[in-house]
Amino acid sequence: MIKLPIDPRRELWRWGPIKLKVLYMAYFMEDIWHGVPKCYQWPWPPIIFIFNRGYGVGMMDYRALKAVGDKYFRRYFLNPKNFARHWVRYESWISDYESFADQVNALKLRELSNQALAKLYHEFRQLNYDFWLIVHVPEMANWGGEAMLLRALRQIDPLRAETHLEVLAAPTKPSFFQEEEMELLRLAAKTTRANLPEALREHARRYAWILNSYAGNRRLGPTYFLVKLRELTRERSAARVLQSIKIRLNAIAYRKRALARQLRISPQVRRMAEMLGEAVFWHDDRKGYIWRLQHTGDPILREIARRQGWNFEELLWCLPEEVARLALGHSLNKKDVLRRRGDYVMIYGQRIGREHYGAAAKKICAMYKTKTTGQQEVKGLVVSRSLKLVRGTVRLVRDPLREVGKMWKGDILVAAMTSPEYIVVMRKAAAIVTDHGGMTSHAAVVSRELGVPCIVNTKHATSVFKDGDLVEVDTKNSIVRKLS
Repeated sequence: MIKLPIDPRRELWRWGPIKLKVLYMAYFMEDIWHGVPKCYQWPWPPIIFIFNRGYGVGMMDYRALKAVGDKYFRRYFLNPKNFARHWVRYESWISDYESFADQVNALKLRELSNQALAKLYHEFRQLNYDFWLIVHVPEMANWGGEAMLLRALRQIDPLRAETHLEVLAAPTKPSFFQEEEMELLRLAAKTTRANLPEALREHARRYAWILNSYAGNRRLGPTYFLVKLRELTRERSAARVLQSIKIRLNAIAYRKRALARQLRISPQVRRMAEMLGEAVFWHDDRKGYIWRLQHTGDPILREIARRQGWNFEELLWCLPEEVARLALGHSLNKKDVLRRRGDYVMIYGQRIGREHYGAAAKKICAMYKTKTTGQQEVKGLVVSRSLKLVRGTVRLVRDPLREVGKMWKGDILVAAMTSPEYIVVMRKAAAIVTDHGGMTSHAAVVSRELGVPCIVNTKHATSVFKDGDLVEVDTKNSIVRKLS
């Protein structure tokens, strides 16, 4: 009998399924469930992470998640001094990371002794540990802040509270992905044709990590950014595209101010909305540093794998402590590690860490599987609104970098959730629909930046619809329906 810390009959928060490797996720897992209880007053609720053939999905009790998130939002976002102090910690960590990245780039890893390489990995692991202890705060606060602001808006306007939340929760600062685009456009606007190749090489050096993901990393070069620049400026000059992005960001800020005046919201609710926008921005900004960390750490991991006779992809199924043992020259049973490529479950709670494999993992997965029968429509949360109905053909996407060719301009993107690598298909979508996510999710942030209608948290869209279905996305009524 497997004792589970989360009741599958309750409303669950889900993240995924998404393609990922265990090691990239495990830095977060070990730090949040071992480090946070030592350093913060409120630990995270228990989590179950289910892996199946390279895909993973995380689950927590939604009510417990929002309750803990409420405490973090009040302590670290509604209190100006605490917010300022924590942001300084983040900036200090960024400085430490940049110094470490410069150090790794300057080293010839093959020339290091085994002891020096093990020490370098220890420093990298500590950098991850410090990072997650800081950035779990805005991540947790997002859930609490969103629920808190929605409650306040329901008291003001019960019928349109979610519509108002969409406007008030939107960040007015560009995401890390949009910041890269803006820098690329500035580069094109001020650089001569003769100097463009060198400028693109420097840009690629700074942003080679931009399409990394939990499934693996891509080291992008100047050619990628040249192609991207040509696509961005196909119809307008770089200066005009850049201006349109700035206009859109200014429009978000104007809409927020205008709505606050219209609703006559109190200074307390106004502050709540402002700081939720900050939490959304911070949550997105830290994702950029997750990809930077992976970009910096991969050469270290590759050298450890080479010395120990492991394939790099095999090493990515290890846990951090297992990599540390390998770096020190200790043996590790590769067969046990690679069992995680099949059915595998990680369970973490307060000072609890358990793993299950094979039949036991399948049994746990079955307990949390949702069922749909005969549904023709789904209802969710609108995070990017359209004034008219959007009709198009469904494209279910699980691996965007491999499936980008199946998505055509004007199709409806349907996914369990989105993450940064989904941008290659999100740009083509007439609308975006996800099973999971909230007002502060990646799909919400990016859809608003792109001006694409989006409905999240439908729970079952990927089960109800299939590739080729003709659907109608109705953001006025928060419904996606199948058309005959």
